[in-house]
Amino acid sequence: KLLLVAHGGSSLFLLLSGHSISHREVHHMTTHVLPDEMIANVLHTLNNANVSPLPISCKTKPTGSAKWDLLQSCEELHRAVPIHQNFFASLLELFLSGHDDINLSDAFRVFNVEITVTNDEGMVSWIQGLSVLHSIISSEDTLLAPHELLTTVKDSYYCRDDDERDLHTFDSMFILRSLLSAHAIQSAESRTRHSLQHSETIRWRRLKSMVEDTIELFQRMLFEGFEIVNDTFENGTQSQPGKDYPMKPAYFITISSWIYTKQIFPACVSLVSLLLEEDHGDGIVNIKDGLVAKLFGMLTILLALECMATPSGDLINTDRLVFEAITDSEKFFSYVRSHGEPPDSGSSLEEDLLLYDRPQCNKLGQAALAFFKLQCQLHPSNDAAIPFPSPFSAEHRWTLLFPHVITFLADEDVSRVKFGFVMLQMLVNGTHFIRPAQYATYYTNSNLQRSHSSELLAQTLHTLLSLVLRISALEATVPNSSSVLEYSSLQVMSLAQSLKALYSTNVQVQAIAEVSQKIRDSDQALIALLPKVLDWLRPVVMGICNKCKDSCQNYDLTLLCEVIRVFDPILKDLEEVFDNSSALPKNFPGFFSMIEAYTALFSSLRAMKMFIHTGNAQFNTYDVAECAQLSFISEWLSQSLDRLILFKERLEKLVDLWSAETEASSPPPGHHRCLLLHYHLEEAVLELSGED
Repeated sequence: KLLLVAHGGSSLFLLLSGHSISHREVHHMTTHVLPDEMIANVLHTLNNANVSPLPISCKTKPTGSAKWDLLQSCEELHRAVPIHQNFFASLLELFLSGHDDINLSDAFRVFNVEITVTNDEGMVSWIQGLSVLHSIISSEDTLLAPHELLTTVKDSYYCRDDDERDLHTFDSMFILRSLLSAHAIQSAESRTRHSLQHSETIRWRRLKSMVEDTIELFQRMLFEGFEIVNDTFENGTQSQPGKDYPMKPAYFITISSWIYTKQIFPACVSLVSLLLEEDHGDGIVNIKDGLVAKLFGMLTILLALECMATPSGDLINTDRLVFEAITDSEKFFSYVRSHGEPPDSGSSLEEDLLLYDRPQCNKLGQAALAFFKLQCQLHPSNDAAIPFPSPFSAEHRWTLLFPHVITFLADEDVSRVKFGFVMLQMLVNGTHFIRPAQYATYYTNSNLQRSHSSELLAQTLHTLLSLVLRISALEATVPNSSSVLEYSSLQVMSLAQSLKALYSTNVQVQAIAEVSQKIRDSDQALIALLPKVLDWLRPVVMGICNKCKDSCQNYDLTLLCEVIRVFDPILKDLEEVFDNSSALPKNFPGFFSMIEAYTALFSSLRAMKMFIHTGNAQFNTYDVAECAQLSFISEWLSQSLDRLILFKERLEKLVDLWSAETEASSPPPGHHRCLLLHYHLEEAVLELSGED
């Protein structure tokens, strides 16, 4: 049934549904899902639309076939009625006030009421067009099969003229085509069930194709409509700041989400369920790339577009609409899994969308779902999503939520990066019940393994360090730059350190090793932050030293060997700083960029020497493997001392050259940093050689 629903004195929305809707239900939808202002703006858009791009072909019993156009003269079917701009709102409100339920036939009776008022061409066009449309799809004398209706809607889009790029026309036709598509799917299901009861022939493949075509059509229209609305809005705000636009990007996405979650999605789910019931689910149940994957994937696309449409970071209604659809689909998801459960799928639709990177899903949309879920965990409310069930461990909650932080942080858009900061801060500071695994856990599922791994931690830390550098540059050149992201470089660095501290020590060391190598090998822009990364290892070394005063375990020795793997490449690089032909460094800028990193390294080496003194005192208590590890550490420190001594000799020649203060050896700006480096180097050599 095609329903016209009005709320208040100035709001209208058109929807297709398989059941009647009470006035109370209408009030709930319009006040809690679609704000009055938004519906009023949709009405404004419809009033200015040209609906001629949708021709309707139909078959009638008496004449066989005929061609109808939505703007065809009403003299053939209905008498033209002059209608003014507020006709929909005022007259339908009056009609609704006396009826609990209203369907299309009742609504269109209102159109034949004679009222002499000012003519509004846009509204008259819609009244005429919907009248013709109603007569075609609901008349007992009309035989328009569901697949024919859907084909007509598709053709009207794919074969349309370019003039539909007009904002009002495209948005209006998007709404109308989407609702007609949902109506076609609903009709196909009802007719199929009727055919089953009467043992009639059913074309099952056509039904599956109808669902696929409906999803593809909606997605294409959604992307194009968002582009048109967004371009119109951006161009208009740049040329006319402060102008109010009736169809903003956020409004368009909310309307689209309502259409999909309330009309298209449930209609398709119902028809797919019928296909599965009758054992015609080939190519449907594959959650990775089957038909249901496209159905579920569209939910994440809507969330992604909402993130793009709300640069302020204030999510409107799409998140709640989508989450409600996900919650209502749990039974259907379980039914799908029972017809061919893949080896890697979540126990629920929500868990599956959060846990797996599906080809049909949008990563930004999945991240938005995780953000919304985390908000509900920290700030539950009566209308919020249900929190994770209590059996979920802190580690599993981390698995579902933390991997999505990097999606926001790595985005080029400032508003999405802000989402990442907010989400990370919630995870680090506000959720003791969401934490990474603290012990070595071996998951057979790679997604579960990665969420607690050093790989994801290293990727996140590296991204945060990149943001620290970019924000620092902004702070140095733009006054009050912290207002852009609402986070300073110091706050972001603090977030990185707090995140690192949540992990076990061995995962921290592995992640620091990966970040250090990436900075040195391929990301020279971050070389200024390498000293900070190396400084993160010094507390680890000191912690092992303090622990080994009582007893040293194999775990501690293994961890120290991991630390050595971080330091060793940097120590080897010391041999390449100078050559015998000159007292000057071979790569002057490269040497200067590494001075603070060398200083941080020397401090950690001194701490490692303290460990050797403690470890040798307990040598007799170690097993064979532990003795071998301790010997390896001692030998490495001995080799490191040789490298430091050689580097010290060459550095002293450089210092002496600059101290001569001749014209040929004038020291460069910042040469005092070399003096500080020489001081820390001397201290390290003395400590490692055992001299007082």
